[in-house]
Amino acid sequence: MKSQTHRERYTWHLRPPFNVQFDRTQWWQGKTELDQAAALYELARRHPSVGQRLAETAPANNAPPSLHWTCLLGLNSWEKLDYQDRENWKASVGKLKGLDFRDEGEQCRSLRVLANWKIIDQRKELLKKDGATFTETSLLARQDLAKNPPTDKEWEQAISQRAIEAHREGYILLAVVPDLSEKIAAKILVKKYEEHRSFYLVSEPKQRARWEEWLPLISEFENAATSKSGVKSQLFARYRRMADSIHFQ
Repeated sequence: MKSQTHRERYTWHLRPPFNVQFDRTQWWQGKTELDQAAALYELARRHPSVGQRLAETAPANNAPPSLHWTCLLGLNSWEKLDYQDRENWKASVGKLKGLDFRDEGEQCRSLRVLANWKIIDQRKELLKKDGATFTETSLLARQDLAKNPPTDKEWEQAISQRAIEAHREGYILLAVVPDLSEKIAAKILVKKYEEHRSFYLVSEPKQRARWEEWLPLISEFENAATSKSGVKSQLFARYRRMADSIHFQ
């Protein structure tokens, strides 16, 4: 009985009410070129955590962005998502199951640029007038900054805040002199990056993303689960390992 209950966690989308709501069309059949994001999305939206959350009448609001967006879109297949939905989902998952969809702005940030935006936002807040549009407020802030450039105190406070935010998010914080040649800068940054990781970070085994195997295994598992013979133990174990290696963040 326990074994059956455990298996049901992985077949939630094949049973009422989700067997009607969940689009499990195997749209990838016959296609020669497949996308990494599509394979990850199809696997992620079948995850037991997604089924559990969708089944809750009042789901908690503290789900990680990757789980939230997967639940929000997950009843639809990748083929049914429009461009914006796909981009929103990829942005939410960041790095998941060995695949990395983070853009350059997420992978590497300039604290000074972020601090500059912080100062601009603070000036906008100070100069904001009732009924003023975003464009009008932005113009006032630009004019004010031209007349009254940021003080040393403003810069230090803004940089401190951005550095603390980056530290809390797990970023590596490096200070680099601005007059290096690109060749020397590239060499030094790689060296310091590796030194920091080896000294401060616990080494973790790299997860190899065999994403080409995910969609065929989904097809094999669901075809067996909806047949009279059912899913054999070895097939279930393979599918479960594949699904369990997803850790929403």
